[in-house]
Amino acid sequence: MAEAVNKKLMDDFFSTMLDRVLNGDLTWLGQHHYLPSVFKFDGENHVCMQPSEVEIQLKTLIESSKVKIARNITYTMIQCVSLTDRIVFARIKWRWLDTHGQDIAWRYASYTLSNGSTTPQIMISVIDDRKQDAEV
Repeated sequence: MAEAVNKKLMDDFFSTMLDRVLNGDLTWLGQHHYLPSVFKFDGENHVCMQPSEVEIQLKTLIESSKVKIARNITYTMIQCVSLTDRIVFARIKWRWLDTHGQDIAWRYASYTLSNGSTTPQIMISVIDDRKQDAEV
């Protein structure tokens, strides 16, 4: 039977992940992806067997997610459940905000994570198409 999810651990992980995305720290992001790792976005599946392949996918994803007029990015954990003792599923809503804190764009992402160590590692990332309120 799956154990209860440590939601604080997951929230801390995604908070750190957001900080690393904002700072462009591809090394940290790459180190927190389980190998092999699967990315699904823009209608394509990308299986990464090497850390360098993970970094390429992350760079592509970050570049495709940039919103020129955004002043801040936040996230909300929509769902976080244990699938097994060591596997966690999380659904996140990423939001790009203007200077007034209003949504410019948003994107949902689903992650399957390995939770066998002190820091989770992403195994599968499914990134939904970005929705936006303005032409950016």
